[in-house]
Amino acid sequence: MGGKLASEKMTTDSEPGGASIVPMAANHLGDVAALCKELGYDAQTEDVGARFEELKNDPDSGLFVALGAEGAVLGFVHIFQRPMLEDAPCPKVQALIVAAAGRHRGHGSRLLARAEAWAPEWGLSRMVIYSAGERIDAHAFYSGAGYRAIPEVHKHVKSLGGPGDKAAG
Repeated sequence: MGGKLASEKMTTDSEPGGASIVPMAANHLGDVAALCKELGYDAQTEDVGARFEELKNDPDSGLFVALGAEGAVLGFVHIFQRPMLEDAPCPKVQALIVAAAGRHRGHGSRLLARAEAWAPEWGLSRMVIYSAGERIDAHAFYSGAGYRAIPEVHKHVKSLGGPGDKAAG
């Protein structure tokens, strides 16, 4: 849920034989955590649930899932935007994960399209997606969707030793 579109546009986006894109709900969180684990994140359902509670009503965040015909979660997207001093704000896809068994079937494209629909709602005209260097298939997917890679970007992380500190993430 969360975000502007979740409250204004609660209809689903689906195509015959495709996934329905709906706002994320509490009953999806176990599957969402499992999808995060597929990509190597240490995502426990309880932790994902606590983060979902913080984000679900945030007007600058959107959380959507792709549901199969039987209601199985096939993928999810988390998008947010925040103001910046150094540049014009732009929405960012924080996470877009599709189950390995469901890739190359259009689910990721439908999730990305839902995320891209948010930019005009915020009056913004571009979107940013970060993808780990080893995710070669994701890079090809984003390039195919019209995103330009900026290879000189680096991510720097430092552990500060606080509770729940996972500096590698």
